[in-house]
Amino acid sequence: MPLHSSKETSHLKAVLQAFLVTFLWSTSWVVIKLGLKDIPALTANSLPSILDRYINRSRIPSPLLVTLVSIGIGSALLLRSGILVQLKRSRPM
Repeated sequence: MPLHSSKETSHLKAVLQAFLVTFLWSTSWVVIKLGLKDIPALTANSLPSILDRYINRSRIPSPLLVTLVSIGIGSALLLRSGILVQLKRSRPM
């Protein structure tokens, strides 16, 4: 008889993955804040592309990558359009 059932193992794996994602997400802001002091803007903006070329050698974007890029672009556009709307509303007439 196994010590842990398959259901318990998959639950534990899911919980550990959730903790890993939470840890990476929360520490990324600290790393970005520290990195902005020391890394020039052009280098910081080109690092993800350079790393992607070395990691993703197949040149075929994964569905996850396409989804994440789409969400990132969409949220950036929404944020900027919201800022523009707010700036237009706050101008004195």
